[in-house]
Amino acid sequence: MAAARGWAGSTARAGAGSGPPTRSRTTVDLSKSTSAAQQGKIDWDEVQVDDYYGAPKNPNGPTTIGPSFPDGATTGFVFLAESYLKKLRSEIRPTVPPPGSAAQKHEFMTAVYQTGARAGRRYAGTHVKVHATQGSTAEVEFLLHCPTPKLNGRHKLDLASLDVDEHIAKGGLTEIDIRKNASGGFMRDQGSLFVDFKMGVASGIVSFKVPLACGTSLPFRRETAIAAQPVRRLPRSNGQTG
Repeated sequence: MAAARGWAGSTARAGAGSGPPTRSRTTVDLSKSTSAAQQGKIDWDEVQVDDYYGAPKNPNGPTTIGPSFPDGATTGFVFLAESYLKKLRSEIRPTVPPPGSAAQKHEFMTAVYQTGARAGRRYAGTHVKVHATQGSTAEVEFLLHCPTPKLNGRHKLDLASLDVDEHIAKGGLTEIDIRKNASGGFMRDQGSLFVDFKMGVASGIVSFKVPLACGTSLPFRRETAIAAQPVRRLPRSNGQTG
């Protein structure tokens, strides 16, 4: 059995709200983080944010404000826990994709597993196209949508390894399917691929200081919220999602 939690990225300005002037302010406790739950300091249902990134060469998570004040960064990105997002009033709950962007929701998400073989691992959502395969290894091209699609290089990844999240049919968040269809093509050659966060940062697939999807070319102000309601991952047994 395994369980995961999803986070969605949101730009924020500490002390000045997390959205444009038409949105209300909200409070986020940065101490109620993923690592706090992993260390048993809080319950998983109390988590509000994914971890602060920490050391650039060995990032812990994608949140870039804080981690404490007054010395911490006051402008940056916050990845909010799904349970926290659900508690926000609809008029201040950020949405994604933002206006003018062709990005997919999964490009703004991370997921952390609580138990199982992937326990403690963080995965970042990306959008890819499969070009070739050899066994369980796929050569994929990472696509960015900011605001229009552009290429972000090819990488070879073993889809059976812990470096990527499992397919949705097995309870994961990855959509691409390299099995062959009746026509000889792939069952699904384009879609989400959730990659290990630290591996993704080290390889240049994921940037922890900017939205996972688009880098710095997002067509809206930095204080505009860009979070999505992430998928709730429930405990699964025998490969089935609850």
